[in-house]
Amino acid sequence: MEFLFVSLLLQIFSTYGYDNLSVGKITTQSSLWTCHSQLCNLYASNNAVDGNMSTCMRADTIGLSNSSKTVWWRVDLGDIKSIYSIRIQFKDYGADSNKRQRGRLAGFSLFVSNTTEIRNSYLCYKDGPELPLLNFIIVCSIKGRFVTYYNERISGVTYPDEYQTTGVVTELCEVQVLACENGFYGQNCSKQCSNCLNNKCNPFNGNCIEGCKNGYISHRCENPCANGRFGKNCSEICSDNCRKRSCDNIHGGCTFGCKAGWIGFNCSEICWHGWYGEDCLKQCGKCAFNQTCNKTNGLCLIGCAEPFTGEKCDRNMASLEPALTIFSEREFYGYVISLSIGLALLLLINLSLCSLLLRRKYKSRRNEGPPHYTECIEEPAVNTCTHTYQELSDVNHLNTYNNLSFQTTIER
Repeated sequence: MEFLFVSLLLQIFSTYGYDNLSVGKITTQSSLWTCHSQLCNLYASNNAVDGNMSTCMRADTIGLSNSSKTVWWRVDLGDIKSIYSIRIQFKDYGADSNKRQRGRLAGFSLFVSNTTEIRNSYLCYKDGPELPLLNFIIVCSIKGRFVTYYNERISGVTYPDEYQTTGVVTELCEVQVLACENGFYGQNCSKQCSNCLNNKCNPFNGNCIEGCKNGYISHRCENPCANGRFGKNCSEICSDNCRKRSCDNIHGGCTFGCKAGWIGFNCSEICWHGWYGEDCLKQCGKCAFNQTCNKTNGLCLIGCAEPFTGEKCDRNMASLEPALTIFSEREFYGYVISLSIGLALLLLINLSLCSLLLRRKYKSRRNEGPPHYTECIEEPAVNTCTHTYQELSDVNHLNTYNNLSFQTTIER
């Protein structure tokens, strides 16, 4: 099971892009291999970071019966780095020597520190009691400059039977201190840092190491500033002159423009002379003494210059025409619609009145009945009106007539 796990990790590391922080860096070790030939040069400490698995470092032997009881090897990364994992390829002499080699390395420790003092270092790994694999890898997410391999065989300590306690030879063929590429974190370094300053985040959990870019907060700098705030750590407050008190979370520019009377990137400037309104887009009328109007509503506070009139001094009395065309397109169409509705209503009222008068006249004529006639004859000194009569229509079509009396009136 352990072999399968390590094999899987090795496959992941060979597939995804990791930075090897240790390759070519300066190395030191506790002791050199003691030999009396030129082969000793083949076991220098920097062989463990040359990128070649076939060349290995070797230190002098340690053990309960040896003069040296401890051994260490160290690589200097040159600066404090965000480490994700450490991989060690130990010397492998084949299957027959596998258990012996693992027994030599058993019980080792890995430290990460900012100084060369192991005492104040962070213990990244402590082996045991099982024997380690010769192709070893461990996830160790931490920041540090120095990575130290350490092992010991101390008198008075009881070690497991499988541990080799005398003649222990340390041979490291390659030590890779791996880190996610800048701007990535998480398993397989597959997640991208969010708005971290200088794009630096913890390779394990993604927390921003140097803080957030302007306009963002939270450990991973994923959240933009709340409405009304902007800048570093969202500590700045949007200008009171921003409409809806809303501004860009990074630079503070007003999102919806400026309130009436103000202009500029963050609405911190008063309207220019002769202009007013939201974002200072409207032009003042002809105020007296060439004074500017109220920056908010455009009123001329000290009156109008002749011959202009109105609260905003925008009508020219000489021509009876507006001195300035400052209506918006929306206002213009509003006036046109209102005028059209008014004319339509007026026409409807006139038609209704005409219809009512015609109906009344027709009804009056029907109620008067047949017309009456009076025949008058005027003679000198005599005024005589005779033959007063009424035309009768056939009532029942029976040729029945009423006798009318003949009346003569003589006035002398």
